Amino acid sequence: FWSTPYLGANLDYLGLMARTSYFIQLAECSVLALNSQLDSNEILNSDLTLHIQESFFIVGRESVSAYWQDELTPLGPGALIVGGVTAVEAHIEWRKRIINELHFGLFYDVGMVAIPSFDFDGAWGHGPGFGLRYNTPVGPLRVDVGYNPGELCASTGRWHFFFAFGFSF
Repeated sequence: FWSTPYLGANLDYLGLMARTSYFIQLAECSVLALNSQLDSNEILNSDLTLHIQESFFIVGRESVSAYWQDELTPLGPGALIVGGVTAVEAHIEWRKRIINELHFGLFYDVGMVAIPSFDFDGAWGHGPGFGLRYNTPVGPLRVDVGYNPGELCASTGRWHFFFAFGFSF
């Protein structure tokens, strides 16, 4: 997408989003799900950053479950959370139906946010996890537990518990 003052915007940048998901049925009630996503904004004027609402953040319950919201995000002056203009995520999840609409998931997540566009030298966070999914007519209810085995970054704990509604990807 393109944001430009020539079209009435107050920011001047190009945005790129690429996402792919692949699902492999392993057995009648078992699926291996793979997902990756790249988001990057190329700033076209002399501004070095974007507004915070145009910046990328990795949020634990929707991406890298080993971190809470904003724990895997670049920090600016005074240790303020500033977000970035590049975000990368990858996920692998094994999903198995237990009984009726109740499913079990075992997953591994990786993610990174960097301030420069198309820069992949940010702090990479990763971690395994597991969870339960209950399928409702309007989408799954999820309960996930993520574990941070490596660098804590801004995280203060190793275990993270999430309750969410909807598909993780």
